Amino acid sequence: MSATSNAVNADFTDFYLKSDGKFKTDLRDQQMSGFVEWSAGSPYYEISGTTFNLLSGGTGYIQGDKVTWLGTQSIAGLAVSTYYWFYIDSSGTLNAATTFSEDLITDNILIAEGFRDSSGAATRLVAAAYPYGYPGLARNYQRNTLPSVFGANGIALKLTPTFNNRFEFVEDYKLYTHGIVSDLDSGASITWYIIFKNASSDWTFYGDAIALDARYVNAGANTVCSAGFYGLYRLKVARGSEEGDYKAFAVIHTAQYATLTEVYQAIANGIADTDDVYDDAELANIGYAICEKDTGDVIIIHDADIDRGHLIGTSDVLSAKFSLVDTGDFENLLSSDDVIVQQALQTIDDNWNVKAYTEPGSYAYSVLETDYLVAVDATAAPRSIILPSAPATGQMFVIKDAVGNAATNNIEVSVSGGAINIDGATTYVMNTDWASITLMFNGTKYLVI
Repeated sequence: MSATSNAVNADFTDFYLKSDGKFKTDLRDQQMSGFVEWSAGSPYYEISGTTFNLLSGGTGYIQGDKVTWLGTQSIAGLAVSTYYWFYIDSSGTLNAATTFSEDLITDNILIAEGFRDSSGAATRLVAAAYPYGYPGLARNYQRNTLPSVFGANGIALKLTPTFNNRFEFVEDYKLYTHGIVSDLDSGASITWYIIFKNASSDWTFYGDAIALDARYVNAGANTVCSAGFYGLYRLKVARGSEEGDYKAFAVIHTAQYATLTEVYQAIANGIADTDDVYDDAELANIGYAICEKDTGDVIIIHDADIDRGHLIGTSDVLSAKFSLVDTGDFENLLSSDDVIVQQALQTIDDNWNVKAYTEPGSYAYSVLETDYLVAVDATAAPRSIILPSAPATGQMFVIKDAVGNAATNNIEVSVSGGAINIDGATTYVMNTDWASITLMFNGTKYLVI
């Protein structure tokens, strides 16, 4: 019987489904595993009390072998304050893991992720199934280096019209999580999963809400801020529990602040960012929300380096003191006496910008200063990657052989103009399959680290 062509992901290779249900591929694609389709409609799974219930059967592939599974499987006894990965093994059996390993992606079909809070009163399904058609080794590498990135338009929030404490996306955005695309649609208020650490340093759900108010965590207790004080939230977003959707998180900070200057200084010092949650859930940072107790007004500060110089004033966002998409123009907003605030905002602008995952469409490729990870496809020919000659001091770039063919078709990395060296040489040649290098510009040359 002749093979039927079934192209799964033309960015990497063509796959051919044989009569025995296996994909015929070359060796570099044998790490491809993932979900293909459900056999019934949504909902596909649920968490009821302490049990994860798989409601629908489905089909996927593990390293080229077709795997089917039945619904009505379950995992009981979910523990409190625990993050779970739910997956199908090669026998079609539902399993759960509480520790991530790269084998979860390459040797199984991940179908969902979820977290049970410290009280056991709430459980959230956080992430969707990993689709087939993306190399497992590349997916693991991206998970370890740059878990989630926004699309070319970045991301920005604004306050919902007529409300001073509700948010919506300025426009439609995309969140990319190594092969999974989440739609961050504008036009509606965002629902936040509000979380904090209790006295035992375990994550606890405060609740789901559209509006944020001035709160802080006082000795492990979720507490309303004192009169005249400010509360601080870290805003994050992750891929959702079903294809295309997302989950938004607001993390309550552990202090309240008497002045805005103190809040900005805390952000600049990195204090607020020590409240990272769900390291395993691969959340992407949006920015911060500062809430004033007396008025309920909210100030938004974004991480993403987008739409430079654009300020959203009170004419655009009702009741907001100001909302910064970029902080480069803050001197037009603050007085010359606000030196500490200016320094804090400049630190945010310089250091906390979201960098992009880039797959060049043609070669030689000149790396942009807004790039971070450049995934090189050396399938057809040797490739040339050209670094900028004068990026900011401390700027970092990652160059990755994304298809595992650099031994055959070398990847040559150089610097525009030829005057700047890389580890003392004018070029750096990548000649090992799946190789990657991380480079930092120190002001005069690039260092491979």
